[in-house]
Amino acid sequence: MKCITRFLFVCSLGLVGLISPLTTSAQFTFTTNSGAITITGYSGTAPAILVIPDTTNGLPVVSLANNTLMNQIALKSVTIGNNITNIGSSAFRQCLSLTNVTIPNGVITLGTFAFYNCSSLLNVAIPASVTNLVGSLAGSYLTNVTVDPANPVYASSNGVIFNKAMTTLVAFPAGRSGNYTPPNTVTNLGVQAFSYCAYLKNVDLGTNLSQIANNAFEASGLTNLTLPNSLVSIGQYAFQNCGGILNAIIPDSVTNLGPYAFSPCNGLTNAMVGNGVTIVDNVFKSCSNLKNVILGNSVANIGSQAFSGCSSLTNITLPNSLTNITSLAFYYCPNLKNVTLPINLTNLTGLTFYLSGVTNFAVDPANPVYSSVNGLVFDKTWQTNLILAPPVLSANFPIPGNTISIGDSAFRYSTGITNLFIGNNVTTIGVNGFYNIAGLQTVTIGNSVTTFKSGAFSQCPSLANVIIGNSLTNISDSAFTYCVKLTNVTLGSSVSTIGSSTFLGCLGLTM
Repeated sequence: MKCITRFLFVCSLGLVGLISPLTTSAQFTFTTNSGAITITGYSGTAPAILVIPDTTNGLPVVSLANNTLMNQIALKSVTIGNNITNIGSSAFRQCLSLTNVTIPNGVITLGTFAFYNCSSLLNVAIPASVTNLVGSLAGSYLTNVTVDPANPVYASSNGVIFNKAMTTLVAFPAGRSGNYTPPNTVTNLGVQAFSYCAYLKNVDLGTNLSQIANNAFEASGLTNLTLPNSLVSIGQYAFQNCGGILNAIIPDSVTNLGPYAFSPCNGLTNAMVGNGVTIVDNVFKSCSNLKNVILGNSVANIGSQAFSGCSSLTNITLPNSLTNITSLAFYYCPNLKNVTLPINLTNLTGLTFYLSGVTNFAVDPANPVYSSVNGLVFDKTWQTNLILAPPVLSANFPIPGNTISIGDSAFRYSTGITNLFIGNNVTTIGVNGFYNIAGLQTVTIGNSVTTFKSGAFSQCPSLANVIIGNSLTNISDSAFTYCVKLTNVTLGSSVSTIGSSTFLGCLGLTM
């Protein structure tokens, strides 16, 4: 008996049905655009053997959308129609039984994570038409990939994909294990080249490599990392989530170190940044076991959250080339106790060491902008402007008698202080000067304070008693907002104006 297959086009349901007299109806969901069909999914459980048609009702089927056949666990073999030019990201994601995919000559783009977690698919052949497959092998179990020799963009060697000139390693089969040595012609590792190669332990990078692109080794199984002296650039997220790397030594030849390059590598314990790098931005964020860092003598800027969440960090050498440390650079580094600010540092913010464990700041005596007094950072000229206090202080912390002004966010989020006396030389308390000091209970403000900026004591949750001296005339908006335990405020004789939201959220306050 001859088996006749026909296609059913049902506009009202958005379904294309593939019907055989001997099987149940198989239904693809789809969209149409300019007379062409994009298959967006499959209604129900796909059969073990699936054919994606060339056309239906006279319209060509040209694309598989992102996630088209995701989680079709019964699917074993797919033949893709000859009109398909695009296979979307995660198109076959987690098709656990899939063993065979036939990609026709005509497909141009193979999306990222196309075969992610297809644990039974070990081999794929890339036709001559494919010109974009960046990231398509990431997270797969593929051990071998071949490229049609007629492909004008890509070539394959020993199951690995390269550019045609064999100078860029484009994609490594993510199911391979052990060690790998690229050909010595390779000078670049492409975007996501080894991404999600969970079983890969070591890659010999040779002596000719100049560039490691974005996400090149993201979430790979690397346990050993030796970067060659030929290397110039490391892209963003290059080694993100490589938990097996213990040490990172970045050679002097590297001039570009991309954001999040090692964030987070939770096995990393030691890092050395070479003398060619000038900016360190988010590079080691959340490397929770990183203990020791040496920065090269060209680093001028430590960017936002560069070492944020490095909870084991105990030692870092800040070079004399450093001029700027950005806000939150050392956020939540509770084991970092002592910091020496170098000679050329000229820009420092109040939140740079937020929630770190620093108890003492030292400043190079030759620094032209900053100085240190009793572990606090002051201005250089008069040593009267208190710029930054260590995040960890004693319970009855004494503000030095020479202090005239307390800078914006100078004590913000500091811990340990329970009782605070602001002496009679201080005239100004900056914006958020004592913002959110969790243990602070009592504050006495001396008679010399004349300027009290917004948020000065905002959100100090334990603050109960405040005495304000006789020189202050205006208490700004939000000065004590949400000090929820504040019950008593004694105002000085000169206070004439209280902002509309000065005590907002202070529900138990009596004055």
